[in-house]
Amino acid sequence: MIVQCHKGLGSYDSRAFCCWIFIHPDHCEERSLIEHELVHVRQFYRTLGIHIILYEISSNYRLRSEVEAYRAQLAINLNNPDIYDIDCCMDSYAYALSTNYRLNITYNEALWLIR
Repeated sequence: MIVQCHKGLGSYDSRAFCCWIFIHPDHCEERSLIEHELVHVRQFYRTLGIHIILYEISSNYRLRSEVEAYRAQLAINLNNPDIYDIDCCMDSYAYALSTNYRLNITYNEALWLIR
């Protein structure tokens, strides 16, 4: 289920929690962003719900989860004729991965992981 909301997202444009995707109305048409969050929903089901706990307590699990989600997001953008600068997408994903998830990785490490 996708829910549009203005509040509760923090500095993010979207968030997944269990089977719900919360997305800012300005971004509700971004297919790649929705795909990123759908990956987290699938991770929740794949782990029978313990994804929420693993994500919070294990930086290794959090890293694997986000890399999987950013790769899925990138795959959507690669097939999007409206995206002309895929390197810009990769840069923003690597920056987000290296700064927003308490992972203690560098930008270059993040860039290498999502390729």
